[in-house]
Amino acid sequence: MLWVDRCKTPGCEEMALVNFGYYCKACHTKTVAEQHAKIREHMRRGNGQAMSTVDKACEFLDQVKELLKSKNASYGDSAGSPLRIFSKSDATAGIRVRIDDKLSRVARGTQGYQEDTVKDLVGYLALLQAMEGDKHG
Repeated sequence: MLWVDRCKTPGCEEMALVNFGYYCKACHTKTVAEQHAKIREHMRRGNGQAMSTVDKACEFLDQVKELLKSKNASYGDSAGSPLRIFSKSDATAGIRVRIDDKLSRVARGTQGYQEDTVKDLVGYLALLQAMEGDKHG
């Protein structure tokens, strides 16, 4: 039997399963990512050493991974299996359009250089690679 209740994140109205500790899947994913970031920060401070560039890159990629999982929990596999309500192009073409749009905003300076923009781009590129990899086997 599954136990369901409201998510305990303030302002969230989603239903949550007990196995996520009364957080909906999206809030649970965000909470776990925040906990992992706190643990990494504590470990860095504990040994008194600065993070290497590779460690920083890996931490950034962990954040991108959590962002992808969170968006997938919220929107489903909309990148790989779009509903095609308006556009009839294939999924990889859709991802390429999203990448172009992000790069266009950055180039025009309308969004500026923000970490979220870079995370989105890396996420879209990872999705594209996953879909292209499926095609080429």
